[in-house]
Amino acid sequence: TTHALAGFVLGLLAVVAGSSMLTVGEISLEVSELPETVAIDSTGARIATAGAVGGVLHVFDSDGGLLIEVTLGGRPVRVLFSPDGGTIAVALSAAHEVALVDLDGGVRRVAVSGVPDGLAFSSDGGSLYASDVYHGALTAIDVEAGVVTATFVVGESSGALLVR
Repeated sequence: TTHALAGFVLGLLAVVAGSSMLTVGEISLEVSELPETVAIDSTGARIATAGAVGGVLHVFDSDGGLLIEVTLGGRPVRVLFSPDGGTIAVALSAAHEVALVDLDGGVRRVAVSGVPDGLAFSSDGGSLYASDVYHGALTAIDVEAGVVTATFVVGESSGALLVR
């Protein structure tokens, strides 16, 4: 059970995405069109979503208050908080880029190989990995510098990622 948005990480949290609505527990939030992705930071204090059709990233606090709204375009299909919660990575599938969004709303865009889908940060948050869902490339990004450090061929249809 969950009480409103408070304590995202406590208990089971049901998130329902509508055409332009995100329902989290008992609260409904107006968001960008077709919110295909949702992420919660490691403290449970913030939730992020981006509309794949609307192209806007929204970040809310645990009371449902809007913290950040950034127009990105590029069909955002995944969002992920860095381990320290200071950066939000957004896979922009149509733009062939990953956006690195700071909590103040600053955006750095990094061109990646193919069509980015899966995202994973290294445990220290210094590197971000983005998978190419169609052609099997894995791009490594230095988060602080906002540059690609390596690209690997890992096999066709690589999507979800997990870093240990």
